[in-house]
Amino acid sequence: MFGFPIKDLIRNDVTNEVKVITKAEGTCVVEASDHQPRGIPHCPYNVGDRLIVTFRHGTAPIEKAQLKR
Repeated sequence: MFGFPIKDLIRNDVTNEVKVITKAEGTCVVEASDHQPRGIPHCPYNVGDRLIVTFRHGTAPIEKAQLKR
């Protein structure tokens, strides 16, 4: 494998409970457990809503988001 670490190709999914901290122009911003702000485009949620989000470790995009019930 020429010294290329295969583990870097496989990223684990991370699921967190987060709160929508801001919303502007249809994009919500949340802060996950890694303290990185992440945007959710075309977001139907409101500031203060609690969500369950899933993203890949080491990446910015939110893969899934749903309102916590």
